[in-house]
Amino acid sequence: ATPIYAADGTIIGWDFDGEVGAQGVNTDTILYVNLIGSELTMIAIPRDLFVGGGTSRINGSLAREGPEGLVQRVEAAVGLPVDEYVIIDLDIFESLVDALGGVEVNVPERMYYVDRAGGLTIDLQAGPQVLDGEAASGFVRYRQFVRGDIDRLDNVKRLAYAMLTRVKELNV
Repeated sequence: ATPIYAADGTIIGWDFDGEVGAQGVNTDTILYVNLIGSELTMIAIPRDLFVGGGTSRINGSLAREGPEGLVQRVEAAVGLPVDEYVIIDLDIFESLVDALGGVEVNVPERMYYVDRAGGLTIDLQAGPQVLDGEAASGFVRYRQFVRGDIDRLDNVKRLAYAMLTRVKELNV
């Protein structure tokens, strides 16, 4: 999907006509983050959470309803307001991790997955290591666990905390 921008630069919609490419139209990761003083609370929302009439998953809300629609779905899911939101595509995410010099995580198990249609290969060995942007992207996208998306959400949280730790180390 291609974002449609208003004059002020905000995303007001999505053009998802034509073929769906490797980037797709679904939201890969949704986090609700609350920061009060120095206390951070994070809720990772399952991408397969059914919303609305129960036949649509939340990961398609951004493409179907735009940012405001996704915000409403998140607010309904967590029962809390969303004051601000950020949309980060995979290229920006990978660049952010690279700008931090990588992040140290403990990969819980061997992660190997190839999606030829999507142009995605994930190949990570188990154990503690520093992940660059591309490897970090694979780490949070990998879903071939016994518990599927639930274990993937654990990795999302692991990586988010690793990124926060790295930001603190760099005194950013």
